[in-house]
Amino acid sequence: MDKGYFSVDAILAAEDRVPVVFNTTAASLGFLDPACKEEDLPARSRVELPLWLAQSLEAKNMVRLELPKHYSARFREDLLAGPEAVDIRDRSVFFYETGTALARIKRDEHLQRTMRMVFSGQRFRDILDASLNSGGDDMTDFLKDLPHAERILFDSGFVGSREYEAYKKGTHAQIGMAEVLKVSSAISGGGKEGEK
Repeated sequence: MDKGYFSVDAILAAEDRVPVVFNTTAASLGFLDPACKEEDLPARSRVELPLWLAQSLEAKNMVRLELPKHYSARFREDLLAGPEAVDIRDRSVFFYETGTALARIKRDEHLQRTMRMVFSGQRFRDILDASLNSGGDDMTDFLKDLPHAERILFDSGFVGSREYEAYKKGTHAQIGMAEVLKVSSAISGGGKEGEK
């Protein structure tokens, strides 16, 4: 998965809103908090900002970035106990991308491990199985609940399965590394630096 500067997926993932607490009074930003009657946003106000803005403001020590509820310790326990039963897409379309970014920003090794374990665990196996064995089945209901990274994984597996079938029939000239393996490696952090 390309995480470059011009990647539309990276831009959309950075738009996920995350809670922050302002460390200082923010001039002319009272409109960010609907409960604020003043023009200025007072210190210790809690609002949600896009991840890209929250990250920049935290680097300048203007805000303290907090984890959204769907990355809390309790939610992580639920994910690890039975990730296939949790509707991740309902929490965030870019659940893995945002979670991985938050883990890096907050230097939260536990969140990073959780993201890796959930993505590479039973959910991964179920998605891969569905993508490789769906044939001509209608997968609309299955796909609607997948967050972005899992949807890319499914699509890559589906294309790989089609190419393999074409190769077996002799209509595909060359076989290479399956895209699903490239995507899985990039998302789980297993790829080498600089690989796309």
